[in-house]
Amino acid sequence: MSMDEDTAIWDVLYRVALKESVDFKDNIQTFIKKCTEAGGTPSFVTEFGGGTFHDYNRGTRMLLGYCSNSGSYVEPVWFNNVPDDVIALAENRVSNWENEIKKRYGIG
Repeated sequence: MSMDEDTAIWDVLYRVALKESVDFKDNIQTFIKKCTEAGGTPSFVTEFGGGTFHDYNRGTRMLLGYCSNSGSYVEPVWFNNVPDDVIALAENRVSNWENEIKKRYGIG
């Protein structure tokens, strides 16, 4: 992929993220529940093409949540107001970090 293609994709992702993002703490349980009930694994992305997802209006980092390996489609979700410790878990790919998020937010 060329630098121009990366930039174009980044611009689209960022505009959608700012428009559609929801509060992490208020919506993470619902997203994980929908994904696991569909037989999937909740997965999260913190960056694309070397750039991290930020909500500069709120001064916070963002996550893109998607459901991998599910039996049915689960809508991806952009999360804002993501706590720094959750971002760190995601970026460092801590073993079973999704399970850590589930424990912290009372899921399953």
